[in-house]
Amino acid sequence: MHLKNKNKKVSSRFLMYSMVMAFIAIVLVAFLFIIIQIREFKNDSATARYNYIESQKAIVKNETEKAVDYINYTRTFIEDNMKNALREKTTQAWLIIDNIYRTNHGRYSNNQIVKMVNDILRPIRFNKDRGYYFMVSMDGTELLFPIEPQLEGKNLLDLKDDKRAFAARNELKVINESGEGFVTDYWIKPGESKDKLFPKMSYIKRYAALGLYVGCGEYLDNVERDVQEEVLQKVRTIRFGKDGYIFINSFNGNAIIIDSEKHRPGDNIWELKDPDGVKVVQEEYKVAQKGGGFLYYKWEKPKSSQVTSKIAFVKGVNEWKWLVGAGIYVDEIDEQIAKERNVLYANLAMQVVISFCALLGVFIVLFFISRKLAASIDTDFNLFAQKISLAVNKGELLVKEDFDLLDLQIVAEKVNEVVKNKTVAEEALKGSEMLFRTIFENVPVMIGVINLQKKYYKWNSQIKQMYDVDSLSPDNIYFFRNLLADSASNSNFEELLADVHGQFWELVLSTRNGVRIQNWAHLKTENGEIVLVGYDITEIRESQKALKDLNATKDKFFSIIAHDLRGPIGSLNSFLDLFTQGEYKLSDEEMKTNLEVMKVASNKTYELLENLLTWSRSQMDDIAFEPKLSNLKDLVDLNLSLFSHVAQRKEIQLISNVNFDIPFVFDYDMVNTVLRNLINNALKFTHTKGIIIISARVAENNVAVTVEDTGVGMSSEACAKIFDISSQISSKSGTSGEIGTGLGLILCKEFVEKHGGTISVKSELGKGSSFTFTIPAK
Repeated sequence: MHLKNKNKKVSSRFLMYSMVMAFIAIVLVAFLFIIIQIREFKNDSATARYNYIESQKAIVKNETEKAVDYINYTRTFIEDNMKNALREKTTQAWLIIDNIYRTNHGRYSNNQIVKMVNDILRPIRFNKDRGYYFMVSMDGTELLFPIEPQLEGKNLLDLKDDKRAFAARNELKVINESGEGFVTDYWIKPGESKDKLFPKMSYIKRYAALGLYVGCGEYLDNVERDVQEEVLQKVRTIRFGKDGYIFINSFNGNAIIIDSEKHRPGDNIWELKDPDGVKVVQEEYKVAQKGGGFLYYKWEKPKSSQVTSKIAFVKGVNEWKWLVGAGIYVDEIDEQIAKERNVLYANLAMQVVISFCALLGVFIVLFFISRKLAASIDTDFNLFAQKISLAVNKGELLVKEDFDLLDLQIVAEKVNEVVKNKTVAEEALKGSEMLFRTIFENVPVMIGVINLQKKYYKWNSQIKQMYDVDSLSPDNIYFFRNLLADSASNSNFEELLADVHGQFWELVLSTRNGVRIQNWAHLKTENGEIVLVGYDITEIRESQKALKDLNATKDKFFSIIAHDLRGPIGSLNSFLDLFTQGEYKLSDEEMKTNLEVMKVASNKTYELLENLLTWSRSQMDDIAFEPKLSNLKDLVDLNLSLFSHVAQRKEIQLISNVNFDIPFVFDYDMVNTVLRNLINNALKFTHTKGIIIISARVAENNVAVTVEDTGVGMSSEACAKIFDISSQISSKSGTSGEIGTGLGLILCKEFVEKHGGTISVKSELGKGSSFTFTIPAK
């Protein structure tokens, strides 16, 4: 026996030793494998819990933000939608009126047709029975007012809203200027606080054939409440996960959407505490004020009295004072984790058994099938790589029967799931991108986006209309630096660039349309991109400046009236008191002298009023500009004849050097007013025995007329302000005490400029003045 064992073949001995070594290797590998798997199992279990919680938090956050985005998107278009609805309803009423008029015109009188319209429009209601039609005649008489019929037939031109504005007059102003449009009044609503006014917007449209306009209106807060109710109905239907829903509370703790057995919508839960003493709604409010976030508390599960831990994400809608949130219950997470842990346990046991069997099988059959197995595996993996490439690039799904290996078949199924999800995600991305592009290109503000490399890569059409974007340097992320105009508004430009929180600042920039005033803000997205947002306010600033100048002109205008009317009217009152008191006996000579003084005061008062009225009509464009072919020489001679008695009284020579007798086109009355005022002023400020010369010449396609005197003259400071009403307070007395109106030269300037001409003055103290105005020689 000993010899037999001793004489065994090397191959047999090698086989025996190999088997022993293989067995030891299998045991050691299996032991190490089990230790590693247990450690990985613990790590995977912890990771699975963390990942699952994070995934559920992401779902909760995503659902909350989608609900908030929906609310904000809906809220943004409330006023536009209301305007469109009012315009549509008014247009429908106008079409009804037009149809009735066209059908019955010629058979019935306009009054009878209006009554037909009243009968048809009176019962019509809309906007949850709040809306109705009203009609008003062009003289302000209420024709149709269904909610207060006692006002029908009354003239409401003096009716004021609760802000003391004339409601009917404002409507008539819009109708007369545009024929249709929006008007807004402010009223105290029944049942509301008398300290709060509610804006009511109406759309009105004129029907000229019947001499009336029709309209309808709505309170913005009513529309906003309707929209809020529609939003709440939509949000109530949102569900996700097992028990996921959206809840909404108000900033003051009133439950709006709540899923609870104990509380109902409308309950105030501001002081409600969970079992750990957490005031849930107050914590939600704190988180919302920070821009939104997660909070942890305990809450009863829907359709159950069981209280369990909950993770919620809350975000605020400040404009409506809503706290919007969604949550996930922790016990559901633990249940899911327990299920996944059991699966991991089963997989671990299976992997241990399979591993042992695989090791044994590998060692037993390694020598026989290694080459065949390697070739088969290589073939399968090459085919698998080709199929994956087609799946990724063309979306073709894998056929698991094409692969011999079960592992590849399992992987093929997973790859197919990924490909399907990728296709769905790409379609969703296309839709989202299309929506973004539509909003981006059509929103009425300028928007530019700067990528992480600090280069522009997206502009909207508003910026392209305002700026030549192709010529802007993409390396300069703030193209404003090259476009800043010379303005004080741009002095703190670099400091304003540091603000990336969306605050607007005012800049004066050079654009395609010249220098414009704009408001710009920039902010950062979550991934670090910079978004520039701007809108043009040039017209707003110009309107503000025009209004400021108009107020200044008004103040100076009233100063002139108060100053120049007080003197002559005071004199008249004094003389009238003197004449009416019986104890004073005046001689005929005294009476004549006083009457002469009163006549002068009366004439000057009349002259002032006439100039004031003429100037006022000029400001309102109420004076017709009617240029026609006229003779300047005849007009000059006429004025010299009118002022001859004044010149004789002061022994002043009136000389005309207007020798050419060629007619040209100008407004006769306006030029007559200019000449009359200039000659009158010259007589007023020229001493006795002085000279006044009126001359005219043709130069550079203009007729230039000059009125020159040898009077008292003016300083350069007075010359600079003489045509500006904002610098006029009252006129200066003449050389013989004459009183002027202070508005004559203002009228001269406006009438000359209506012709497209200019007026100027040259003067020196003590040496006289020379006024020259030009008129295009058409």
